[in-house]
Amino acid sequence: MSLLQRALANIRSPAIRAVAPARLPASAPFGHSAGLLGGSHRANLNRMGQTSWLFSVVDAIASSVAAVEWHLYQRGRKRELTEIDDHEAMRLWLDISPFATQFEFVEAMVQNYCLVGEMWAVKLPLQGDGGGKPRELMVIRPDMITPVPSREQYIAGYIYQVGGERIPLAREDVMSAKRSNPSDPYRGIGPVQALLYDLDSERFSAIWNRSFFINGAEPGGVIEFPDELSDIEWERFGQRWREGHQGVGNAHRVAVL
Repeated sequence: MSLLQRALANIRSPAIRAVAPARLPASAPFGHSAGLLGGSHRANLNRMGQTSWLFSVVDAIASSVAAVEWHLYQRGRKRELTEIDDHEAMRLWLDISPFATQFEFVEAMVQNYCLVGEMWAVKLPLQGDGGGKPRELMVIRPDMITPVPSREQYIAGYIYQVGGERIPLAREDVMSAKRSNPSDPYRGIGPVQALLYDLDSERFSAIWNRSFFINGAEPGGVIEFPDELSDIEWERFGQRWREGHQGVGNAHRVAVL
């Protein structure tokens, strides 16, 4: 079921119970949020900014999906489709939020799905708080929301955590989609998790190479002096060596003593 279909279905659903305030606090920056999943989802989301080719791939997919022109259709009894030009669900979809455009909303959702196999959004004001019809949609980072399992209902609700604040959310307030995870029925799985060793190897190799050229001032042998140098002579020798051999432009120069 698409996000638009979910929004349309929930517009017709009655409120069930009050569980949280009408507006959620904004997500904390990476490194400061305390997601209930530990560091796995947060680390995988952060990998987009660490590997150039992964950024290019995810950005190309997300921006392409976000650039699609959306339409709303109604299926008739004979399964024919009729386009609907004016509907409250479509108006919501075209005007997602006063703080984000539809392009930004879709782009963020697709980025999350590509990186961790999950996309989450919350309808505001919260239906569980008796807020009535949703007036905006808010993207939720996957590392900051956790399903609450239930024996009777499969999922009783959700916990949204930002910093030290934990906010319970009713099921009807949350829209989600995930790629099926064979090891966890409540969470998704993204292609990044299958590329962890390759991504780490490439990133560590790039860091090592960068450090080698920027910080390396290593000779191809050992310099030995027959007599002990004074402090002034030692400082002068060290300074000249750094000036002549440290840095990218001086890499692998022949040392003349």
